[in-house]
Amino acid sequence: RGWIERAGDPKYLTLQEIASSDLGAFISKYYAVIPDGGEGPVNAVATYLYPEQGEMPREWYERVDAALGGSGEVTSGRLVSLAIRDIVHQDFSRLTGLVFAAVALSLLWSFRSLVWSAVALGPVAASFALMLATLLIIGHRLNFMNVLVFPILVGIGIDYGIHVVQRHLDGATVRAIITETGRAFVLTTLTTMAGFGSLVISRYKGLSSFGFVTILGMSFVLLTSLVALPAMLVLVQRRQAARKAGPSEERDMGAREKTDRGAVGDGQ
Repeated sequence: RGWIERAGDPKYLTLQEIASSDLGAFISKYYAVIPDGGEGPVNAVATYLYPEQGEMPREWYERVDAALGGSGEVTSGRLVSLAIRDIVHQDFSRLTGLVFAAVALSLLWSFRSLVWSAVALGPVAASFALMLATLLIIGHRLNFMNVLVFPILVGIGIDYGIHVVQRHLDGATVRAIITETGRAFVLTTLTTMAGFGSLVISRYKGLSSFGFVTILGMSFVLLTSLVALPAMLVLVQRRQAARKAGPSEERDMGAREKTDRGAVGDGQ
């Protein structure tokens, strides 16, 4: 009653008068006076839209913005989240590429060989491909939290390839590498998965997704390091031995391999 009497004429109340009254806190959610610094203040009115389907795609907000015809601006927490996701995805692609490039240059400087550098980097690249394919198949979306796993995965996963290649160059056999170094790989992978994987039980979806993607990525790193990497070592070792043997012995080795395969086929 007090603010009606202070308004003078109870029949006509301006929004400014209502905003300065006890109802100001309520009115401020829907109305504000914004000074434009030019022709005077601008009366801004906020309209709240609540979609029935929960989180709406970006196209829905674009249609609302087009319907306003430039007379207003669409904003929401969802739009902010989409904008942050776009920025993170762009930065993540660049940062992951830079990490791969830095690691590749370090390997080239250390091994002085393009072949052994590629062998050491192979398991990480393969685990990336397997992880992304799995996430796509199960429908687990990337967000601005779980993409942080990718640079971490490169930094941790490349250690496996370096250890294996270096032990091979020091003269260790593939069997010895798998039985000895492989045990350390399994233990370190399990401890890493236990540390980061504990985030899976977090009630915050971003942290939970971070833990899940870490577990998935480290599992593929371990798998490729214990399966694909030894196979690559054997393949490179045979190719190098064939080159050293010379063209004639290389043909003889190829002929013997074909004969062995034919014998196996006849035996079957």
